[in-house]
Amino acid sequence: MSETETPIRDAAALIVIDRSAGEARVLMGRRRPDQVFLPNVFVFPGGRVDETDAAAPSADELLVDESRLLALPREDHAESYDAAFVRGLALAAVRETFEETGLVLGRRAVSATHSVAPAWQAFVAHGVLPQLSTLRYFMRAITPKLRPRRYDTRFFLADAGDIAVRTEATDEELSEIGWYDLPSLKSFEVPRMTRFVLDELERLENAGLEAPATRRLPFFFERDGVAIRAELSLRSPSS
Repeated sequence: MSETETPIRDAAALIVIDRSAGEARVLMGRRRPDQVFLPNVFVFPGGRVDETDAAAPSADELLVDESRLLALPREDHAESYDAAFVRGLALAAVRETFEETGLVLGRRAVSATHSVAPAWQAFVAHGVLPQLSTLRYFMRAITPKLRPRRYDTRFFLADAGDIAVRTEATDEELSEIGWYDLPSLKSFEVPRMTRFVLDELERLENAGLEAPATRRLPFFFERDGVAIRAELSLRSPSS
């Protein structure tokens, strides 16, 4: 990486799907117009991995295949990611969704706020622990170069039925938070990578599947200004 190139930060996002009315609707919100990164566009809840996420409590753990896929490296990171980092990705997606939308996803449990990091105290205060086994790793995308910030984002799928508590958001990153059907989102202003995610999600829904049928996941990035769709696979770790 050159000295002027923006560093890539690890991030996670959650695609929460509500199928209670038949047609799938997804949770999205609009970023504030005064934000430096991607202002005034609709996105899924998510953000940077916090250093305390990996140690946050949970009701259970990720499924084996999810963990193994999340551990696959990227081109500029030769070593596979360790188990703690992988766990932190999933927990970051749940925490960021809570902070940005007020939705607490997980299983009700007795927990003490004094035993967790400050970033997690508001979450566990609701008597809920994240249920990682219900999350499905859906896809991965890296922000293109020449952006003020770059993220290597892992997207997870979650079902709205896993929402244990609905409360107020603890930050103000998103406005117009709501549930939107996929056809209506075609007219929304979204980042290019988010559009790729929505297209993949529509393919999944049209196939009548609730989770990827195989453990081959889409991976979007740009090379020399050209958008590339590769696949992540347990058989082939490279992109």
